[in-house]
Amino acid sequence: MTGTPARSTNRRWTDHDTALWHACDVDQKLRTGRRSDLPLVAVPFALSLGDQREQIVASGRFEMATWEAVGDGSYMHKSGFFLGAGGPALALGAAFLGANAIGNAARKNKARRDQEPRWVWGTKGDLHVGTHGFYLLTPAALLTWGWHAIDSAQIAAPATLWIQGRSTTGPTSLMIRSIWAELAFLLWSRARNPRHPQLIDRSWLPAGWAAWARTHGEIPGVGAH
Repeated sequence: MTGTPARSTNRRWTDHDTALWHACDVDQKLRTGRRSDLPLVAVPFALSLGDQREQIVASGRFEMATWEAVGDGSYMHKSGFFLGAGGPALALGAAFLGANAIGNAARKNKARRDQEPRWVWGTKGDLHVGTHGFYLLTPAALLTWGWHAIDSAQIAAPATLWIQGRSTTGPTSLMIRSIWAELAFLLWSRARNPRHPQLIDRSWLPAGWAAWARTHGEIPGVGAH
């Protein structure tokens, strides 16, 4: 069979399904020595992660999260003051001070929560996956991640890649959402960790996807499981 599988009304075939199909296709071509048959995607920047054989095989949008704390634990404590005289003024003053204390407690709790590291989503742009690594093109910069700079990678959820590696500023941990997350994982693991458990048991594919997708047509190099 040639080309992507035909659509079915059983479940809507999505762009992510197409990306998974192409990931299987790219993997099969590399494993069977058909590198010359790989897709060749044009990009608006110079490739810098490999030799003359480097090429981009897929491009699409991405969103990225970094593992970080959004605060340092500090907050603005508001003491406040209230001027007045007589019983009504004292009552209003007590209410004002009570509300101020509640506000301070809320600000303190928020500052404490913000001090805890978490996944912070924000950076968006275009992901370009290639034979030697991937490029993240944002309005602010072109970020390059060669396979050699990534020490750990795994599919954390469908279309979500978690990597840990060495950036120009030191060790870092990133989460990347993209329909091409699985392709990036596949190419990294083939290059750096061919015994990766998700690669061996094919759990880099969503559970049950291969069996379902085969109802649409042949999946390159993947049997139903």
